[in-house]
Amino acid sequence: MGLFNKSKQERDPADNDFSKISQEIKKSPEKLTEAQSLFKNDESKRTRAAGIKEKSADK
Repeated sequence: MGLFNKSKQERDPADNDFSKISQEIKKSPEKLTEAQSLFKNDESKRTRAAGIKEKSADK
């Protein structure tokens, strides 16, 4: 029974997402450039992230 438990390692879902993203980028580099441009052009994401950092510094 101990032999079977070794093969079932718990994986972090984020690792799986990262590998999927990496595979998509390898298949189509255009997707990477599109994602980068969308993130760069989305000011609300940058502002929100900056706001969170400032709030934690105030405490």
